[in-house]
Amino acid sequence: MIDRYNSTKIIAISFLLQIFVVLAHSTNLVLNMGEEKTKITGALNSFVQNFILRGVASIIVPILFIISGYLFFCNLESGSKREFINRFKKRFKTLVVPYFFWSLFGLLLFFALQSFNFSKPFFTRDLVRDFSVNKWMYTIFYLPIPAQLWFIRDLIVLILFTPLLYKLLRVMPVIILLACFTIWFFNVRIYLFSPESLFFFTIGCYWGIKKFQIQNLYKVKFSMFLLTLWITLEVIKTLLVENHIYINWLILLLHKTAIIAGVIALWDGYDFIYKNEDISKKKYYWLFEYSVWIYLAHQPLLNIIKKGLYYLVGINAWSSPVIYVIAPVVTLIIVIPAGMFFKKYLPKTYSLSTGGR
Repeated sequence: MIDRYNSTKIIAISFLLQIFVVLAHSTNLVLNMGEEKTKITGALNSFVQNFILRGVASIIVPILFIISGYLFFCNLESGSKREFINRFKKRFKTLVVPYFFWSLFGLLLFFALQSFNFSKPFFTRDLVRDFSVNKWMYTIFYLPIPAQLWFIRDLIVLILFTPLLYKLLRVMPVIILLACFTIWFFNVRIYLFSPESLFFFTIGCYWGIKKFQIQNLYKVKFSMFLLTLWITLEVIKTLLVENHIYINWLILLLHKTAIIAGVIALWDGYDFIYKNEDISKKKYYWLFEYSVWIYLAHQPLLNIIKKGLYYLVGINAWSSPVIYVIAPVVTLIIVIPAGMFFKKYLPKTYSLSTGGR
């Protein structure tokens, strides 16, 4: 059972990670405007955006999958068929329903925007009205227009395998964890879900099954060391890539090591800052309730805002970094009040779209 401190910790960290997601998705180094593709130049601008997208933001998915796996198993008692069925029913509401809600919303939004002459030229995709039945099914079920839904898609598939994971992790945990680590480290392709999803979800599952205490994993000094290591490794890796020094094994080692260091540093960094404090009493805590809504609603709105801003100010030396900062701010200014409105005046729609979270 998760105590109140760790419950609010998960909520707070999840909110922070969703802000990272929006910022990462604001990357605009390659701009697609209709049939034209423009590559944005500028060394510093490129370094900053890639450092955030492929560096700092690289811990988002691992932490969220660890949390998802841990929450699935942490309250499991006997591992009975009934327990799994109850969890599947709950995840159907919290994952499957929002997935299809936003997948269909994105499809219908694009269909509507592609119907107007003023907005049609901004789209690089095929016209929705020209989709074949197979393309419709592929877009809805596998590669939805709101691209961030891939996380939920992978999570849904992984949850279907939880009864098998439960048995394997109880019998041969070391072998399973090493196998998943190898698949992740060497980026072995899996068609059902990403190697990253599998590895970190499995870690969370194992911790949940073993009722692992997730608070204060390491001492503060070691956490600060990991924080420094994380940032340093990501800076070195980004510099290598930006200068076209492609030593593949070194870049791979730097990236994977940095992710592990960053995950632990952020998780324990929270404990260092709040020191067992109940943040649910903070005035800003109400914002954290909208983390799921922010994740689900920020795309494709963010891309529309980016393209709109480029259309207004043009493509030049300063527009890319400025839009990189402004676009996510504008997106959040729209998305959060919209979430507040739906939650207050259309609570059933809000609950349906967020899975009741």
